Amino acid sequence: MVERITTYLMVRMARMREAAVKWKTEVGPRIFKMVEKNKLESGSCIAWLSGDMEYQVKHMSGAQYVVDLAKHTCACRRWGLTGIPCAHGIVAIYRKEDDPYKYVHSCYKKAAYLRAYSTPYIHAMPSQEFWPPTNHQPVVPPKYHKQAGRPKKVRAREQDEPQPPSTVNKLHK
Repeated sequence: MVERITTYLMVRMARMREAAVKWKTEVGPRIFKMVEKNKLESGSCIAWLSGDMEYQVKHMSGAQYVVDLAKHTCACRRWGLTGIPCAHGIVAIYRKEDDPYKYVHSCYKKAAYLRAYSTPYIHAMPSQEFWPPTNHQPVVPPKYHKQAGRPKKVRAREQDEPQPPSTVNKLHK
């Protein structure tokens, strides 16, 4: 069982490492799709510069949001929770004429992904028959001790003691 889990994790990490090398963007494909979706949603928003890196964004529904590009936050709180710019944030980023992918949290970037999967933490291992013998005694399971707990419901009867009469229920008729 442990060998199966080890093999699964070893193969999965190698597969993830190979997949990350093939990424064409600086973020993963799932994050890329999320940013592209937010770009489409940003078409229904208008941004006005409020301060140095602060914008007021108005949605077509009438809701207004404050976006701070320096802190990577929006009043809708989606950007702060996920680390991916929301539609309101993307409008502000476009108003600044910048790339939305620069504002994606660094944990979603290709460099971080490659750093996480670059070193194989689980190395290949031969089967048990090729392991070197050890001088230690084999591990045995602990001795069984009856645990303290609730006593039995029925007391142990003597051999010559008769069985109690069975009770009839309305359900058993």
